[in-house]
Amino acid sequence: MGAIRLGAKPLRWCHGCNLPILEERTCPICGGDTDEVNLTPPGDCRPAFIGDIQRIRSLADRQFGAGCGDLLLPEDRIAILNRCPSLDRMDEIVVDGDTLGAVIFDPPNREKIVLRPSGAARMLNAMTTGRVVADRGALPSISKGSNLMGPGVVSADETIQKDDDIVLLSESGEIIGTGLAKMSGREMSTRPR
Repeated sequence: MGAIRLGAKPLRWCHGCNLPILEERTCPICGGDTDEVNLTPPGDCRPAFIGDIQRIRSLADRQFGAGCGDLLLPEDRIAILNRCPSLDRMDEIVVDGDTLGAVIFDPPNREKIVLRPSGAARMLNAMTTGRVVADRGALPSISKGSNLMGPGVVSADETIQKDDDIVLLSESGEIIGTGLAKMSGREMSTRPR
């Protein structure tokens, strides 16, 4: 892999045309302004090919429930993959100018998707697993960077296993964040509050 580049990011996005634009601040099609896409350096991005898209959709369906893959990567959208520094393979997923998460190869656990809140928001209504609801009393400390501890869990999908990627929700259903389960959903649900 090449050197990490900490300068300007090469990928920009025209939200008017919903197209990726390389380095130009003005869209060559509509003349509108482009926005910088937040990428992990060095910004080694490429288009996602059909094989990549099928693999990512399949991973999303396996991890979060049937239909989640199509919501994460809709047919009518361009997807970009950004290769990131990692112990093994890691590619950020960019759609509509948003970094939705990353596909990583984790040798002990195999290939998986690590979501960002924007990726979770696309799939939330179809998710059948991976949801954890936090007590409203825990939200102030979570917003300051603390982890959700067992007593702050209102409910959790019982299919969640330790080290699964999860989506953390408020009691009203708002996405608070994403993370890694440190215990199973069953343990979270049965832990005294």
